[in-house]
Amino acid sequence: PPESTPSFKIQNCKTLAYIVGTFIYLIIGATIFDKLESKQED
Repeated sequence: PPESTPSFKIQNCKTLAYIVGTFIYLIIGATIFDKLESKQED
């Protein structure tokens, strides 16, 4: 059916956005953790 393609594209975009968002969240978390660790060393 023709309507299956747009919904698949939307689902694909949602999945991609979720993966990218999680990736960015992990990077930000690691950066904050790294800064906290380096502050404790001083």
